Amino acid sequence: AVGCVPMNLFESAGILDRPGINQSIYTKKFVGDLTAKAAKLHHQFPSVREHFSLEELKQTKTLGEIESLVIAPLNGFQTGEDFYRQNCTRQFLSKIRVPHYIINARDDPFFCPYTLPTASDIGPGTVRIDYEARGGHCGFVESKSLAFFPINIHDTVVSAG
Repeated sequence: AVGCVPMNLFESAGILDRPGINQSIYTKKFVGDLTAKAAKLHHQFPSVREHFSLEELKQTKTLGEIESLVIAPLNGFQTGEDFYRQNCTRQFLSKIRVPHYIINARDDPFFCPYTLPTASDIGPGTVRIDYEARGGHCGFVESKSLAFFPINIHDTVVSAG
């Protein structure tokens, strides 16, 4: 079982890089963490230095920039767009042969609801996808009085069986 999977990387990166709360909170943290890891790789492995300079790394402000500068070339992709195109989850769903359960929330701020896969994307394979109306990004909670309790994913998956 997996949850909160961005099925369209082009769209998700665009949303995270757009000015607003996503960019000011999530993207800033992601880019900061990825920049620190990339700088460490740059120092540890001389072969990494041929892909980007520390000066270029310091200039990155968006997820798209760091994916184009660091992630794509270090993983054998021509560009960030090439990385996104080859790794969009949606295109692989109909080819999955091992049972999978995917849960996403329609209000996840990391992607637009219209990018969520449909039954035709899944085909007759072994993938089951449930979309919750609410849950944000990894926040599937149910309200019980004034307290919040996490939804029991195990019970959901087992009962879906």
